[in-house]
Amino acid sequence: IGIHERPVVGGCRKMFSRQAGTNGPQQADDSFTFTLPRKTRIRHIRTVLMAADRMKEATLETSLDGLNWTPVGTVTDSDLTPVAGYDAFVADTPCARHKARFVRFRITKPNEGKWFKMADLNIYE
Repeated sequence: IGIHERPVVGGCRKMFSRQAGTNGPQQADDSFTFTLPRKTRIRHIRTVLMAADRMKEATLETSLDGLNWTPVGTVTDSDLTPVAGYDAFVADTPCARHKARFVRFRITKPNEGKWFKMADLNIYE
């Protein structure tokens, strides 16, 4: 969604942006892993979700090796803010300059019977 294509948020420079979604109804532990171009200190993650196809709760996790994961934040339905003019919601998660090469968005509480569509996952350093 173009409104969220800002190169800088809160003094942080955007280094990564991707979309993701399920090919069927979402389930607990459905996850989407994003590989960053290099190890970096993540300062902020912005998640943009489609209004009809969002989860109830998800965990954002980071990793240096893609095997060992550290939770850095939770996104719940109540954290989401509507995006004016779009059928979408946005959530912002500060990450305290956590160093990582991989970021994973993992659904912990699915919205039963609904598919999942992430319009954008923006990672800032």
